Amino acid sequence: MIRLVQRQGDFMIISSLLFPRENLPHVSSIDTISSALDLMETHDLRCIPILDSSGQLYRGNIYKYHIYRHIAKGGSLEIAVTTLLKNATKFVYDTDAFYTLFFKLKDLPYIAVLNHDNHFLGVVRHDDFMLMLSQTWKINASSFSITVDLSGETNLLPQLIKLIKKSSENFELMTLDKDDFTLKKRVQITFSNTLTQEELNKLIIRLEKKEFSILSIENLAHGI
Repeated sequence: MIRLVQRQGDFMIISSLLFPRENLPHVSSIDTISSALDLMETHDLRCIPILDSSGQLYRGNIYKYHIYRHIAKGGSLEIAVTTLLKNATKFVYDTDAFYTLFFKLKDLPYIAVLNHDNHFLGVVRHDDFMLMLSQTWKINASSFSITVDLSGETNLLPQLIKLIKKSSENFELMTLDKDDFTLKKRVQITFSNTLTQEELNKLIIRLEKKEFSILSIENLAHGI
């Protein structure tokens, strides 16, 4: 599990990332598969939302991949798009917070956003969400990132922070607990671009003297 230790204050994250329905190609539930495919080909999209006939309610998505499979099986393109409807339950509300969005979006190209009248407002696109994360972590304004093993005693984190502050006050922490995908409990420390290579080297020596194990060091000065 990933836990952000330092983060910005609470805010309407979904509203800030919303790609509005007015700018989003979509189809009605009474439209044909052919019209959906034409729209996706025109705008180079892998899927588009399906709304009800009123244009207010989200029904689901239709994917280009499923259309091509349908064609390969000899299916008609002149039947309703709802025949190939997917993701009917994949949506968030505009007032939902970070973790709800994070775990519902997953690997979807986007997720539908509804208000509390269940009216479709637009989508949060996966690429926009990832861009927001990279900006929040300030990768472009960072110098180095180190990953430290915390799988030993439970009081290691306060000691680690105290040692780091001797080198820099400008850093962010992210802890990764041990689970099926992470063999060790770790903490990742990302420093602002004010930390020099020499200062980092001194910090590494200081940490290793206190028997902290450094799992990785990344130089972010030139981006990723």
